[in-house]
Amino acid sequence: MLTKRLTQLKGISLKRSVLLLSTAFCMFVIFSSCKKKSNPPIPVKVPTEYTFTGPINAILAQTGSSAIGIFSATYITATKTLNYNIFFNGLDPENINLHQGNSSIPGSLIANLKKTGTAYVSPLLGSVVLNDQSEKELLNGNLYVNMTSVKFPAGEIRGKIFLIKN
Repeated sequence: MLTKRLTQLKGISLKRSVLLLSTAFCMFVIFSSCKKKSNPPIPVKVPTEYTFTGPINAILAQTGSSAIGIFSATYITATKTLNYNIFFNGLDPENINLHQGNSSIPGSLIANLKKTGTAYVSPLLGSVVLNDQSEKELLNGNLYVNMTSVKFPAGEIRGKIFLIKN
């Protein structure tokens, strides 16, 4: 009788174990197949437009010229376009260029800024598309404007371009 009872208990515990294991497996399948809704990542706001300015004078060029100017620009990152506006007085520029480097010595040429007709006229409005390296230098404050003349072919007046905090 005791043996029969133990066999019945073993049968019940085996059935119960199989039932519990089956239930656990079904629950695992159900819960693992449900997709959890996750919060979308918070986007980092990257400026798409920057504003720049800078005085242009003879101090950095060390020419003693009385000519002066002011550079202002907006840079649009999506198109890599620098839209500039340059006012100047006291010189007849041969060239107006953007350079990379320290504005107290001649640096690498980035772009020749275009004339209005056959001569540079103040205010000079225009735009230039920058490459990746020039964009990086602009945003890091490593570009300057150089205005040359017949009297000062290396640059009569220069001005560092500064980022205005938006």
